[in-house]
Amino acid sequence: MEFNKQANEKQEFDLIWKPIIGFVLCILLTAFTLWGALYSGAFPKVLFIAISVITFIQAVQLLLQVQTQE
Repeated sequence: MEFNKQANEKQEFDLIWKPIIGFVLCILLTAFTLWGALYSGAFPKVLFIAISVITFIQAVQLLLQVQTQE
């Protein structure tokens, strides 16, 4: 019985932190690609902007997922 309680607590902890870590990684990727799109003279600016938009949408989705779990 005690083992099941500990396993449930660990599972709840994992369910809370995984989306938060993903959210932080999405924000970092968004910032990096926006920096690349705005300050880089590189050719694939459209690609950087597309990645920024996609990661921003993913970050919003993860944020909403964390809010609904609490």
